[in-house]
Amino acid sequence: MCLNQNNVFATNSARARARAQQEIWGDSRAVVSNGPPSGSTRAVIREGGYILSGSWRFSSGITHANWVAALGPAFKGDQQKPEALLHFLIPKHQVAVDDAWDVGGLKGTGSFGFTAQNLFVPEHRAFNAQDEPASPNRYTAISTTPLFASGFATVALATAEAALQAAIDTAKSKTRQGGESVLRAETTTQRSVAHAKAILDAASSHLRDTVSAMWEASAKLEPLDLEHRMKTRLASTHAIHEAARATDIAYEVCGSSSIFVAHPIQRRFQDVHTITQQIQGRMAHYDTVGQWLLGLEPRGVF
Repeated sequence: MCLNQNNVFATNSARARARAQQEIWGDSRAVVSNGPPSGSTRAVIREGGYILSGSWRFSSGITHANWVAALGPAFKGDQQKPEALLHFLIPKHQVAVDDAWDVGGLKGTGSFGFTAQNLFVPEHRAFNAQDEPASPNRYTAISTTPLFASGFATVALATAEAALQAAIDTAKSKTRQGGESVLRAETTTQRSVAHAKAILDAASSHLRDTVSAMWEASAKLEPLDLEHRMKTRLASTHAIHEAARATDIAYEVCGSSSIFVAHPIQRRFQDVHTITQQIQGRMAHYDTVGQWLLGLEPRGVF
């Protein structure tokens, strides 16, 4: 999850100014962590840069990062309407990291938040993710939204595969109370395992085919068309929810063993359901794709 978050954000380096590119990504070990802002975030334009204040959450991998990217609106003086929505690139030591990641799933991402108060950010370390990249490439042609979506879907599918394997391992040795044989000898277990595997393989194939088509289209180095973006949104969202469905089946196979923290399926169950609650797993994405399929103007994030 952290690799996906940080690698996808790094594609924005093509939109940053040359000085910032060298300053940050010139270091081969640079990690830039980012996260959405709170409603009170504000940057005020000053000569040579910006004065930034605010807080940001869900900054996955921040413990390993040496830079943070703070998204926020930039204003002129006391104006109420922002001039632009910008990413501000800041050395991590200049912000305060908030240890506020007390969650049930995806604990390992360490998605802490961070805050900044009246921090000066030089002009060259700010960029607009909607600007044309100085050097277009296949990743900037795709844009970050489909990359994030397909990346999260891949993590969900891998988590569900691990959950299914945990159920298979349990079925080989566990006997239900009052039962005479191990779980794998029961037809209900056999059916459930095969059902979960079919769900995962179908969702994975759908996602792989869609992402492959998107990658082929990116060779033109032109912005990805609406059809590819919609198909990627659908395949990604669907894969996340199918992963949760397969995990639920695996969870039930394990019976009461599933409820114990020490059982390997417990963490997988929590993790995959946490992914469904992330922005890439929103059920509203089905609405967006449905609007497009019905010839309506699609609304949402795609």
